[in-house]
Amino acid sequence: DPLMVVAHSMGANIVVDVLTSLLKGLRVDTLVTVGNQVGWFEEMKLFLASDPRLPNSHQERVPKPANVGRWLNVIDSSDYLSYAIEPIFRGVTDVTFDSGRGPLAAHTEYFKGMGFYRLLGRVVRAAHEGVLSSSD
Repeated sequence: DPLMVVAHSMGANIVVDVLTSLLKGLRVDTLVTVGNQVGWFEEMKLFLASDPRLPNSHQERVPKPANVGRWLNVIDSSDYLSYAIEPIFRGVTDVTFDSGRGPLAAHTEYFKGMGFYRLLGRVVRAAHEGVLSSSD
């Protein structure tokens, strides 16, 4: 069966670290990271598998983990703990969610309303059908 992993905040950072270092043989069909700091952690080279030689003049972005099929990253521009990943990792699609909340509340609002689940359903379906793609 297809495996879909949804991870929020520090949990997303941990999932990426584990998938890229400890469980490289585990195939994740769809990874959805939500309101996280994965891009920032990679820029600081904090993951076990981070390569200090990337990016470079020949490779502008870090490759998406080989064991991840689709990677969707949900960000809320009001969430000060939510970072874009698409500019840092190749093969990731950033998706914007607007919780309608201010900076102090946005980080905890993703999973509280049906709007998030509707968005998640739409983007996962679109990615599966090939309508939504990353900026490779």
